[in-house]
Amino acid sequence: MHDLWPECNPANRPTRTGLNSAQSSRYMEVSAEKTEYTLFGARDTNLLDVRIGETVLNEVRTPKLLGLTMQPHKGLSKHERSVMAATDTRLMQLRAVAFPEWGQERKMLLAFYLELVLAKIFYGTVSWLFDASLSDRERLERVQAQAAQMMTGIPKAANREDAMRGA
Repeated sequence: MHDLWPECNPANRPTRTGLNSAQSSRYMEVSAEKTEYTLFGARDTNLLDVRIGETVLNEVRTPKLLGLTMQPHKGLSKHERSVMAATDTRLMQLRAVAFPEWGQERKMLLAFYLELVLAKIFYGTVSWLFDASLSDRERLERVQAQAAQMMTGIPKAANREDAMRGA
């Protein structure tokens, strides 16, 4: 069993005790090589000396948790940019499948859209949408409208709401 706790001041002793008891009571083995930490809200780095046994853990400034990239001071803006880039790629894939000469059925295109485009947009939305800028939210709406236009065959100049209703 490893000793997992941050070394700072005596005020952290309860944290040390809590981590050690959680580790032993749940038969949890922590890999020092794979474990990293992030201090959210701290501008300085290397404020803590976090160890597992004798191994000092690395501090990460932009952790990626379950696919969401977080930055301590910029929130989830990096994740928002990656979602936007990924949706552009997914729209190109949807455009290729929705090619008129292929004669794809609308149900198949809808399933493709739900799995490719919306799944990427909505994964973790609860975590980052509140922090998204107005322009990013509008861009997400445009992406959905573009996909709806592709699925319904409505021209690009058509009203966005009409395309969304048609899809």
